[in-house]
Amino acid sequence: MQTHFGVMAIVGLLAASGAGSAQMRPLPPPPDLSGSWKIASTGGLSSSPLGDRFAVKQDASTITFTSPGEVVTCRLDDSENVRTTQTVAGESWTRVSQARFVNAALVVTTRIDAGQTGHWEDLLVVALDRPGQVTVVACNATKSQPGMATRVFKYTMTQ
Repeated sequence: MQTHFGVMAIVGLLAASGAGSAQMRPLPPPPDLSGSWKIASTGGLSSSPLGDRFAVKQDASTITFTSPGEVVTCRLDDSENVRTTQTVAGESWTRVSQARFVNAALVVTTRIDAGQTGHWEDLLVVALDRPGQVTVVACNATKSQPGMATRVFKYTMTQ
């Protein structure tokens, strides 16, 4: 009886360790989004927060987006990246962004402190669909009514 119990215990431990290792497979590294991108499709929507064209420089710890009139660098460890921008009316807005990869998608959240105008949080997802093509999903707080405006843009890599 004790031998039977010992064999069953060993079989159980082996089965449990096999199941555990199957769940512990490493995630693939995040994609490198570096390059120049041009808009391919807006779905008839208004302009993208990244513009019609943007460039990306990425290394292991940071990503930099360069679009017309703006350069934004974020650390990829979900830490806060603070920057101040000026509106056309001369107001200063503080933007606190956090960025991280979720599988092959870059997720960037940005809290905006616009002083008298208000406070809100926006979301940007840049997903590598396949080599040379990304989808950008922008979820921006609407200022005139409660809710979010969600827009989808397709980009292709340029040479």
